[in-house]
Amino acid sequence: MMEGSLHVIIALCTSYCLGLDLTLDRDMPAGTGAQTSCGVLVCTENTKTSRTNNDETSSTVSLNTISSMTVFKAVSSGSKENVNNKREIQIASVTTREPSITRVGNGLKVAGSLEAERATIRVELAQLEDCWSTFICQVQELDSHGRETVRRASQVHHPVQIQAGKLTSSASLELLAPIQQLLAQSMKGLEDRLELLQKDLFARIQSLENRMEAKIGQLHNMEENKTGQQMKFRDHSESFKQRIDSKLFFKKRIEDKMDDSKVIQSNGKGIFPNVSQYSNRNKRISIDILDKPLLCDLDFHGGYVIIIQRRVNGSTDFNKNWFDYEQGFGSFDGDFWLGNHKLYTITRSGTYELRVELEYNGQLAYAEYGRFSVSSKKDKYRLHIGSYRGTAGNSLQSYNGKRFSTKDSDNDGRNDTNCAEEHCGGWWFDRCCEPNLNGKWATNLAWHTFTGPGSASFTEMKLRLISK
Repeated sequence: MMEGSLHVIIALCTSYCLGLDLTLDRDMPAGTGAQTSCGVLVCTENTKTSRTNNDETSSTVSLNTISSMTVFKAVSSGSKENVNNKREIQIASVTTREPSITRVGNGLKVAGSLEAERATIRVELAQLEDCWSTFICQVQELDSHGRETVRRASQVHHPVQIQAGKLTSSASLELLAPIQQLLAQSMKGLEDRLELLQKDLFARIQSLENRMEAKIGQLHNMEENKTGQQMKFRDHSESFKQRIDSKLFFKKRIEDKMDDSKVIQSNGKGIFPNVSQYSNRNKRISIDILDKPLLCDLDFHGGYVIIIQRRVNGSTDFNKNWFDYEQGFGSFDGDFWLGNHKLYTITRSGTYELRVELEYNGQLAYAEYGRFSVSSKKDKYRLHIGSYRGTAGNSLQSYNGKRFSTKDSDNDGRNDTNCAEEHCGGWWFDRCCEPNLNGKWATNLAWHTFTGPGSASFTEMKLRLISK
């Protein structure tokens, strides 16, 4: 009987001595870098007694069984009528159904465990606000008769103490908290000011860049306009020069005609014994190298030139065969081709230059080539020309060295078609490109540097002897 009473007394004493314990150790942050904490909250409950021994027996007494442990944080309810009225928010709990907990979040690192006679919840606090909050630990227990009891404890505040002339860490933290809060507010203000300054600076830089780009664009436009005006002026100047050259050329021709007419009228037919009159401009002349008369222009620079081709009215079809182009065809009174064999015979007797005269849309132009010759029949009457001068453009230069082609003798540079047949006339073709003064009348008398895609209304090709 005495022994049983002793066991009860020891158990009650142990329960009172152990009991519910809630502590909050506040400390300074542990520097920068890793995750820091400003305090550790620990709630413990132990209902198990110590062992008692005698010579014969040893026993352990447990009065209550822990069913749950919960930690709350007290926060203001927000009521203006009673600022001291607070509500409790649960931050951690262990129960018989969930006896173990581990969680990190919202500035809290929680670890807890529950056994039948012992329960512990440990919370590391990372936010300074939490370190100075009020916490409550609540334990629910069942006694040996199945009756439930609830006990609560608030955290223990350690007083500010001075040890050896220094403040404890908790006191230091309490004093530094307002300073840290003020510094944080100041830093936030500085960061906001800096962000505003950066935005303003960026806006100013962007505006300056936009203005510079606009000015550069204006300069580019001015430069392009200036270049365009210069090109227009150059084109107008060149066109004006060509028109002046053409006017001077034909003025000279008119003056020469008038002079030649006076000479012919005063001297009669004795000047050229074998000449029959064609017009005031052209005469038929026999020369030693041919047995037939030639049509010559007597008013060109005081001498005579041999006319080898003329297109004036479309009276002659130039879509002829090889033999016709070799012997010549047409009439000196209208359109004609002198003949490739005659061209070969004439140009082998001396050095000649070629002059081409054109009219298109009422405009006159000419092209001169310093040397002109035609090779033999064996070489397909190949064309050879020298340097260019004139107002009609150098259209013939690309045909230098090309052989003569007709609709029945294809000697051009293309294998898929006959250029002479396609353009309705014989010529020194390469790849069916212009010029072609022997094409179809009114549609294909082309000298592209002067007529463009159009057709000339007058053409004349002449040879002038330079030297024997």
